Amino acid sequence: KLKRLLVSRNLIQGINLKTPLKSLVLLDIHKNPIKQVNFGKVFPNLIQLYIDECLLKSLKGINTFANLKHFKCRKNAIDDSSSVVLSHTSIEDIDISDNKMKTLVPFLNLTTLTILNIKGNPLTDESFQIPKSLQDQKFLAKIPHLKTLIISNTEIRSVSLIFELFPNIENVDISYSQVSNLDDVTQFVKLAKHLKYLDLLGN
Repeated sequence: KLKRLLVSRNLIQGINLKTPLKSLVLLDIHKNPIKQVNFGKVFPNLIQLYIDECLLKSLKGINTFANLKHFKCRKNAIDDSSSVVLSHTSIEDIDISDNKMKTLVPFLNLTTLTILNIKGNPLTDESFQIPKSLQDQKFLAKIPHLKTLIISNTEIRSVSLIFELFPNIENVDISYSQVSNLDDVTQFVKLAKHLKYLDLLGN
């Protein structure tokens, strides 16, 4: 039974199969003119999805991939706002580097997420703000126990903001950003009790 399907660098605009591919666990469709990621029902057991360099503008529909764990969507045009809160129960790592994201809020309901690579997005200190409409205990209790955050090549100035959202963080790459306040860095290191790795290169 087919488990891995590699169809990158084609002209695929959408996926609409009559019969689900239940045995497929890996799908690589990068560099295709795909605009939506809402076709998970035809891949009910997919674990790895690579959809880099396509035409995605949103991650809406990711919940249709019921068993997805590893998701790469680098170099698209994704710009989901704080009004979009993604929902998923198994995803473990997301690489959404080099997109147009301005907020971290869409990822805060992904309770199984442990690795987030969001480097090269137009993020600032304001990107950590949670809208008042979401500031209730039910939402805040669901913020994922993120272990690794790659947030380099951004406009972020304050490292300590990371701890406020992700108190269990272990690895942080915030290289080539705008960090310049040593007191803020020291405060972050003191607060982040589980911190093992911090990359501040090029700030």
